Amino acid sequence: MSLTVRTRFIRPTQKPALVTQLNRQRRVTTWRDSRFWLGLLLIAGSLIAGNSYVAHVSARSLAVVVTHPIAQGTVLNSSDLSVVQVALPQSVTVVTSIENAVGHSVSHDIAAGELVTQSALESPLMVDTRIVAIPIRAGHMPSVAHGSRVDVWVTPSTQGIAIPGPSELVVAGALVDAVPDQFDPTIDTSLSLAISSSEVAALMQGLRDGLVDVVAVPSGDRS
Repeated sequence: MSLTVRTRFIRPTQKPALVTQLNRQRRVTTWRDSRFWLGLLLIAGSLIAGNSYVAHVSARSLAVVVTHPIAQGTVLNSSDLSVVQVALPQSVTVVTSIENAVGHSVSHDIAAGELVTQSALESPLMVDTRIVAIPIRAGHMPSVAHGSRVDVWVTPSTQGIAIPGPSELVVAGALVDAVPDQFDPTIDTSLSLAISSSEVAALMQGLRDGLVDVVAVPSGDRS
């Protein structure tokens, strides 16, 4: 009797390879999920920061600005000022109403559209100032407003007591106190100036001796 021995070949299982592949897919999926959540967090952070910035910029406050160039020492009136809404840093303290600025003088030259800060205002200096109206011939009025500065020149004429001669500067950097409400360049008019009492005599003598002209001083020119 012969015995037949059957040998059974068992194929190696593929389970380890399958597990490795699944683990690799899980790692890829996990990495993709991490990038997704990271991107989502970045987007959310950007939205929050953007909304915070927009809210900060949108927080506007009332502020007073000057409507035209104002020279140092000018006593402000309501026609010099306007109220606007602006976004301001907390470190800047501005005047928020026209009433709080009117009647104060400015400590430095201020450009048109510039904000009026608390530090720019001071009580009017108690100096010996006089308001003088001078005649301006037709066609000789420069473009000036309250708070401008002008030089006053006198040209001696044969109608005065002075000998005719070249023009002379009698008042330098006088503050314009008032201008005509209605101005026609074809007719004579007048201009009100704020000058010191020590300059009045020279100006009055100039008015007697010749023809008076005013020359506008550019804003910021203190010479």
